[in-house]
Amino acid sequence: MMEIVDKKGTGRFGKIIRLKELESEILGRKVVTRVWEYENGMQRCRCYFVDKNRSTMSKLNTELRKKIYELETKLEEKRNQTENVKKEVKSIWDLKE
Repeated sequence: MMEIVDKKGTGRFGKIIRLKELESEILGRKVVTRVWEYENGMQRCRCYFVDKNRSTMSKLNTELRKKIYELETKLEEKRNQTENVKKEVKSIWDLKE
């Protein structure tokens, strides 16, 4: 559920024109994502776990970072496999000609 909060003021990167909040669930935990939009067109995003216990929050952040790293690694492997297949197909077509 996206909620637009009319928060105006100045932030780290200039004048804030809009703050959006999105509630979602990651790893079974409630998460709030905030997106700040600045006058100069820049956007900044932060995710917060909605938990009181700070140690749980940092542990979940670590788990998310590990999961993101694993997914990025798998994606890179798939890209490399795709590139290798493309090269093999091209070499086969070159041999046919």
